[in-house]
Amino acid sequence: MNSTVPFTQTIVTATGPEFQAVFDQLEKKEWICDDPANQFRDVRGFWRTARVQLLQCGLGPVTFGRNFERSEIKGSRVSMIGICGALRDGLKTADVMLATHVTDQRSGELLVLPESDRGGTEGFIHGALMAQFLCFPQLAETENEKRNLGLRWGCDVVDMESAPFVKHCRALGVQCMVLKSVSDDVSHDLPPLNRARRDSGDFDLPAMAHIWKNWEKAGSLRENLYVSLRSVLRVFETQFLRE
Repeated sequence: MNSTVPFTQTIVTATGPEFQAVFDQLEKKEWICDDPANQFRDVRGFWRTARVQLLQCGLGPVTFGRNFERSEIKGSRVSMIGICGALRDGLKTADVMLATHVTDQRSGELLVLPESDRGGTEGFIHGALMAQFLCFPQLAETENEKRNLGLRWGCDVVDMESAPFVKHCRALGVQCMVLKSVSDDVSHDLPPLNRARRDSGDFDLPAMAHIWKNWEKAGSLRENLYVSLRSVLRVFETQFLRE
């Protein structure tokens, strides 16, 4: 592969599992640059290939926003790939959601993503459901909390990074797309990971790992996470990772 080929797109992830899933898919397609000088990582899991720039910017709106704003974005399209939680009935694990709107819970701002930002020429992607995202500063851990958030904000799914992602892409004047897969439906509780959230809004990752390890349902949730990531990557690859 010619290492001088310009970047065609940037893919942004929040967490390590999301980053690794995307990286593994790129590696299967042999989109890794042959020139070692053009391969490098930093603490945010930054990796450049000859076709794609891949970023891992961290968990939660504070950490993600800070790292994403510091990143050098390549290409005219930026895609956020990852997982989200359902806020209503009718959505199940591995359903792929394409954001049409993002509500920033902290500011109350409604961010509308025009059709040109949704990837497909017709404003939709085959295999994905149109969705309104709620960007929440912490994890929605219980069924009661998720249902209440859905009713209060009129949104379909929840994540923690979509608002800073969309806002910074707009500041840069680049097209952006939020494509995530449901990892936990509305009836499934998460472990009490918010206990590891600092007053600053950042998350203590070793503390989160400890909570996760000692949660009795961690195994089933981990499997759901990877099923969801495989699902969203299948949809994304069909649309955007063609040769």
